[in-house]
Amino acid sequence: MWLKNLYQHWMGRSAQGGDGLSNLAVGGFGYGGGDGFGGGVYAASGTLELHNTSVTGNSAQGGAGGDGGLKEKDGRSGQGDGGGLYLDAAAGCLDAFTKDHVKDNFASSHDANIHGQWKRC
Repeated sequence: MWLKNLYQHWMGRSAQGGDGLSNLAVGGFGYGGGDGFGGGVYAASGTLELHNTSVTGNSAQGGAGGDGGLKEKDGRSGQGDGGGLYLDAAAGCLDAFTKDHVKDNFASSHDANIHGQWKRC
């Protein structure tokens, strides 16, 4: 996939992982929450080229871990990475304007604005 984007504003989007299942039986372990990656944009493969683009006010939130049974562990919370952009094995290229305007995003775990490798174009 190849995407070249000019003069765009991505705002107010979210990626939310699902909550883990509870296992309240004696000795039961809670299940982990799902991951939420790339609130504004998630690029899994291909080439992503962004020019004069703003990515603001987006969020990536991991799901809550499920409850475990008596004296057992609850499931782990899911990861929330790349509130603005999540670049996973994609060839990412951002111009200076875009790099400076990927801001004010939220991620529950890592990299509120940009997650992954990219280069300047």
